[in-house]
Amino acid sequence: MQEEEEEEEEEEEEEEEEEEEEEEEEEEEEEEEEEEEEEEEEEEEEEEEEEEEEEEEEEEEEEEEEEEEEEEEEEEEEEEEEEEEEEEEEEEEEEEEEEEEEEEEEEEEEEEEEEEEEEEEEEEEEEEEEEEEEEEEEEEEEEEEEEEEEEEEEEEEEEEEEEEEEEEEEEEEEEEEEEEEEEEEEEEEEEEEEEEEEEEEEEEEEEEEEEEKEDEEEEEENYITLISLDLK
Repeated sequence: MQEEEEEEEEEEEEEEEEEEEEEEEEEEEEEEEEEEEEEEEEEEEEEEEEEEEEEEEEEEEEEEEEEEEEEEEEEEEEEEEEEEEEEEEEEEEEEEEEEEEEEEEEEEEEEEEEEEEEEEEEEEEEEEEEEEEEEEEEEEEEEEEEEEEEEEEEEEEEEEEEEEEEEEEEEEEEEEEEEEEEEEEEEEEEEEEEEEEEEEEEEEEEEEEEEEKEDEEEEEENYITLISLDLK
């Protein structure tokens, strides 16, 4: 019995360790998500810096265009060439704007895909947690059934011992009547009485073991109620 109790305690400790490991895994996942968010923020800052640099370049180009226009006033031929250049620059700017719009659309699509993936991961985690809880409940039910079977076996053994005791008492009565007639039988009866005393001591020990089992059952019931409250 002591070995079974120790095994049950070890199983309970293993279950607690598994729960702690699950909590640690959840914390690690949260840290990874935070790191991903920080990386996204850094990428956005880099994109903003690039846009600022492009704006500065555009401003410089505009200044150059103004200088060219001043030169155009002096030379008509140069004006025609500069006009052509300006048209080309406008076309490039339009192309750049279109490219920027396409990039923005792609970024939005990527963000939507990431959000969907995160939702799927959360659903999977919830399903895993539910499965683990069901497994724990099944294990607890199996343990309770085993304990009930052990108790039934102990009760049957006690009943058999009581029947044996009754039979022994009847034999003692017969032996007492025969003691008056034969001295040899008296010695045998004394030996039987000693055996009875040993059996009574065994019964007392069994009663003590039963009390200990009842205490253990109460502790297990308290533990089960605590677990059910935690699950709620």
